[in-house]
Amino acid sequence: GECLLFMLFTESEIRPTNPKYAQGYKITFTDCFPFLIASQGSLDAQNDLLKEHVPINRFRPNILVDGCHPYAEDLWKTIKINK
Repeated sequence: GECLLFMLFTESEIRPTNPKYAQGYKITFTDCFPFLIASQGSLDAQNDLLKEHVPINRFRPNILVDGCHPYAEDLWKTIKINK
């Protein structure tokens, strides 16, 4: 078996986000925002510089995009998710 650690946050540990960026959202594990976007291109570019590659799950994004230039997501002001 594998030993797992589960964490539970009480209501007092849940923090509101900055209303300038994500009004009405509350966060626990994240530092500031309810969403973290990363791109495969950025990961690939970073791994090209490293001796040992790191997997995308080290960054814990909840949205992963592909097909853009490395670090392009750093300049996006809005995104649209559609079918």
